[in-house]
Amino acid sequence: MRATSRCRVSLLVNFFDVSKLIWIFCFFFFFFFFFFFFLLLVNCWPSPSNDGTCEVSIEYELENENVTLYDLIIAIPLPYVVSLAHLHNCHLNLPFYSDGSYPTVTAHSGEWSLDPSSHSLAWSIPVVSASDDSKTGSLMFNVGGVDVGAFFPVEVSFIGQGSLAGVAVASVDRINGGEAPEYSVDAFVTADEYVVV
Repeated sequence: MRATSRCRVSLLVNFFDVSKLIWIFCFFFFFFFFFFFFLLLVNCWPSPSNDGTCEVSIEYELENENVTLYDLIIAIPLPYVVSLAHLHNCHLNLPFYSDGSYPTVTAHSGEWSLDPSSHSLAWSIPVVSASDDSKTGSLMFNVGGVDVGAFFPVEVSFIGQGSLAGVAVASVDRINGGEAPEYSVDAFVTADEYVVV
């Protein structure tokens, strides 16, 4: 009886040791992934007002200093605001939207423009680098509509130059000796899909 109880205690101790190791491994894996492979952080905060408008604040921050981003474009969908005149018109099958769905930009870094085809605001930053103040940026605008879900998904596109893990070629040598050859390295980072939901 005692031998059986000792065996059970030993198995329980081993099980808890293995589960601790798994948790520790997962913690360090996600820690490493977040801090070394997380490239760009984008936040979007729509705040509805009592007057039927919404103040939207968007920020980005370059998290990985090994990469420089070029042609960063952050596209924010804009809400469609149905006009009351449209409701009285009885043309319910013909959409008509008021000018209240177009934004008034109050503060921004970089440039912005309206994309009529997707009814979105395109915020563009030519270069995002850890070496200057382009590492972070923000844009604020007011727009008609109070549905915060209308501002998502935010679509992000860019071309990155560098290595996510900071890996670089130190040197190139010939196998049989002799003078080292000239070489160049092109490291690029792209994303098939980058959305904020």
